[in-house]
Amino acid sequence: MKPPRSRTIALARQIADLAARCGWSEGRHVTELELARQLGLSRTPVRAAMKVLIELRLVEARPNQGFFLLRDGAAFGSLHLEAPAAPEDLLYGQILKDRISNALPSEVSRGVLSARYAVSRPILDHVVGRLVDDGLLMRGAGRSWRFVETMNDIDSVRASYDFRLMLEPASLLLDTFRPDSGVLNTLRERHVALLTDIGDATVPEDIRRQRLMRRSIAVALDADFHGGLAGFTGNPFLVAAVRQQIDLRRLLELGTYEEAERVMAWSNEHIVVIDALLAGDPGAAAAALRHHLARAERDALRSIEVSKAGRDEEQPASR
Repeated sequence: MKPPRSRTIALARQIADLAARCGWSEGRHVTELELARQLGLSRTPVRAAMKVLIELRLVEARPNQGFFLLRDGAAFGSLHLEAPAAPEDLLYGQILKDRISNALPSEVSRGVLSARYAVSRPILDHVVGRLVDDGLLMRGAGRSWRFVETMNDIDSVRASYDFRLMLEPASLLLDTFRPDSGVLNTLRERHVALLTDIGDATVPEDIRRQRLMRRSIAVALDADFHGGLAGFTGNPFLVAAVRQQIDLRRLLELGTYEEAERVMAWSNEHIVVIDALLAGDPGAAAAALRHHLARAERDALRSIEVSKAGRDEEQPASR
């Protein structure tokens, strides 16, 4: 049997945190559909994550009935599910950082990647496939691969945030803006779960850093938050503009989301926006969103500068 993937383990941990936070009792009936809705996912990844909890004898599956808890929520809350940092995860993160710093060109071949990182063909193929699945890499000319367009210089980051600061807070004040409380509450729960996951002081620091290496959950949540707010306007042009910015930021954010303080900061800022909307105060939500974007711009610029400095240090001194 293959070991569960890092994403599956991360999701199993989210479900365990949900059980603890909601105080679920022993014997509680849980369905794939219920969990999928609460976590904003499809049923397939939920089913895989529940298998992890079944193997740990925390959950029982009954044919045609769903799942039943074998322990109460407190037992789930004390659970530390971890997978060791796999070579694939380490390589994935390094490739992203090298592309952001322009140490890697926008178009590469497998041969170039293999020579640069000195890894086995199976590991490289796995990581290339993952980059393709995440929408970061696509076929180029011949046998090459091309990274998606991204923001990896100071001017493009500033231009992007100028545009977003003009657009996103103002969208919350449009007459057509109609927030859905159900969607907002689900987003809030997902943010709280992420904060719990990476901010638990009882978990060793190295484990918390491992958790942040599984960036896809954080990146997807950030995209769902900003895309969700745009969707509440009912304006397809605004939604398309915000979606374009999300796509342009994806590679940059995937390369920098192992910084716990940064992820915790924007998660808390998102919650402030959500709470203001749930309280029926779009003006306060718009102000909070503006503050969030301004702080995010500073962090993004800092990441670009750090990446550039690291690359400059690797270059031999000129003579």
